[in-house]
Amino acid sequence: MSENKKPIIGIDLGIDPEYLEGVIRQTVNASIAEALGGKEAVASEIIHSVLTTEVDADTGRVPRYNTTKTVSIIEYYTRRVIREQAQEILEEVVEEQRGNLKKAVKKAISDEATLGRMAASFVDSMLGETNYYRPRFEVTFEKKD
Repeated sequence: MSENKKPIIGIDLGIDPEYLEGVIRQTVNASIAEALGGKEAVASEIIHSVLTTEVDADTGRVPRYNTTKTVSIIEYYTRRVIREQAQEILEEVVEEQRGNLKKAVKKAISDEATLGRMAASFVDSMLGETNYYRPRFEVTFEKKD
């Protein structure tokens, strides 16, 4: 008896168990589909379920709460694909225009009015941080003779 062939119920029929398992699986699947109304009915029900399932607009998961903003699952995946494609195109355009963008930023920064606004913004943010940082000061007075 070969390594792949094992006896079934103690009788060696020379049948490969993997082949037998595949045949049984196909038969069971066909029987289930037939019991549910045939392959067309099962396919129709799956399509209907996909088109009517509502998911969280942000995560794509079935929401736990009624207050969650929902969209159809097909809309969620359509938006996701469009967003991914737009991101890829934007990255390509930025890469192609890298030199022009660098020149435009240099030109904007070299403008004296822009430098003044940047300096003012820097000073404002430094002063704003002192509102959150409370340094401890120790004041002592010396007596003069």
